[in-house]
Amino acid sequence: MKPINTLGLALALTLALAASACGGESTATPHDSATSSAMPTWSDGPIKGMWVWHEDWILDTQGQDELLGFCQRYGINLLLVQIHYPKDSDPPVISQPKRYVELIAKAADLGIRVEALDGEKSMALAENQPHTLAVLKAILALNQTMPQGKRFSGVHYDIEPYLLADWSDPERRTVILKDLLDYYAQAGGLIHRFDPDMTLSCDIPFWFDTQTSEDGLPLAVEFAGQTKPVQQHIQDLCDYIGIMSYRREAVGPNSITGLVADELAYARQIGKVVLPAVETGEYPPVPTISFHGQPASLFNKNFSLAWQTLENDPGFGGMLIHCYPYIRDILEPGTGDDQVLDTATAPSQ
Repeated sequence: MKPINTLGLALALTLALAASACGGESTATPHDSATSSAMPTWSDGPIKGMWVWHEDWILDTQGQDELLGFCQRYGINLLLVQIHYPKDSDPPVISQPKRYVELIAKAADLGIRVEALDGEKSMALAENQPHTLAVLKAILALNQTMPQGKRFSGVHYDIEPYLLADWSDPERRTVILKDLLDYYAQAGGLIHRFDPDMTLSCDIPFWFDTQTSEDGLPLAVEFAGQTKPVQQHIQDLCDYIGIMSYRREAVGPNSITGLVADELAYARQIGKVVLPAVETGEYPPVPTISFHGQPASLFNKNFSLAWQTLENDPGFGGMLIHCYPYIRDILEPGTGDDQVLDTATAPSQ
């Protein structure tokens, strides 16, 4: 989720908060292993990842160094880094590609993996897929110029179709969801043909695991000959998923861990992993979903407890934090106990 479209996010969070009260029942079916060919090795243990959207932290040398220093201090071992490109370029041209090469090389020397991040609500619609795939091809072409071990380790999408104006139309919703799945199928095939070790991943809201959303419209669709919740299709197609389980509480029925139970169960069934995520950005309409403005001690306590609750689950791949620099503002405000972080709760480099 990019920081922070309050108008669009209001709709998303309204849906999410209502869905949390409804729950969801998994209808997992056997996994078709042909839908995805790459799997993360997780050779350094579970992931402690972080979204990075802004150009200042990506395309500026000083910003890169500050970002990587923060990662070292707090055990961040995966960065999801936004790819910046002029929206009207045709074909797409990545802005300042040498800066990405520089960032990835410095991160690799510190044991930090970098994935290329992109996302916009309309990206996966059929009419936009040619451009979205062209951006992906530009990312893969840039990767080919970099040495092994110092490349993007994967491509990560944050496409949120429920922010589209016609999401509430039943027929359009089904088309939108099928378009989204079709894009992930195309993207996964392209990525894995380019490099079998690269991963395709994406973010989903926790309520994608239900048969219908709170408005009664379908979230279960037919794709590849099977009808099931869209979340299961996405887990089939992607190598892992991040789940926007944005809550302050670590455990309980409406908590970071409670909201990912179905996704974890399906991950175990198909031999993949999921990464629950926490929010640190400001969101005034529903402030309780975020740790923004809270002391580091509260963040540490609940992040640690969520991690420890899930760490022995085979479907748990780590956790994600949305996003830098908001988490930095919580952990390093420069005063009192708020500067302290218990780095033992997740892998350190």
